[in-house]
Amino acid sequence: MPGEQLWWLISSDATGAPFRTPAPPPYSGGSDTDMTGGGIQAYCEIMSNSGYAVRRFRNDDRVRILEIFNHHVTTTVAALAAEPVPPQFIDGTLQDAQSFLVAGRDGEVAVFGFMRPFLPFSTFQTAASVTDFAAPGHTRSGLGSRILKAFESDAGERGIRTLLAAISSRNIESLKFHRKRGFYECGKLPGIGVKFGEHFDVIRMVKGLSA
Repeated sequence: MPGEQLWWLISSDATGAPFRTPAPPPYSGGSDTDMTGGGIQAYCEIMSNSGYAVRRFRNDDRVRILEIFNHHVTTTVAALAAEPVPPQFIDGTLQDAQSFLVAGRDGEVAVFGFMRPFLPFSTFQTAASVTDFAAPGHTRSGLGSRILKAFESDAGERGIRTLLAAISSRNIESLKFHRKRGFYECGKLPGIGVKFGEHFDVIRMVKGLSA
């Protein structure tokens, strides 16, 4: 699926408040043979009070990721798409992604997310869009916060200084989630979407990162 179409299919999902545990140092070792976006120094960590690891995407995550995304397509306003997407959606996302991360354990995918260029032009090389989706039962788990921290670490390594998110105005939890983590509203596309028979705005949110 062409990258320019992906923006209209995705939106950032809220996964709740973080666990109150100290943040560990950035990951700097281990095998990187199955990660996307070669050479990405992702921020990977183990949640000591849950056993969940934030890691890079692996090919065996594809089926579960598609299930999670299509769950949000058909039952929530977290995903902007109205119809389930085919497996090629993952291929298109991988092609564009600067960072594609999963939070899980024992082969399970609880939350996934990706960071991709805001626009495919060098004039915007310091800006990226981020999004994440939680599997049922894993909202408000703190994993979304962990993945966002990982994206911020990846962004810093790439010279990215601005993160953006596109969120449905009906996704109140996601808007709260991002505000609590330093994002603020920078624009609104009023009434441009219709899902489940109701119109919604697309809210653009932005967060500046420290140099």
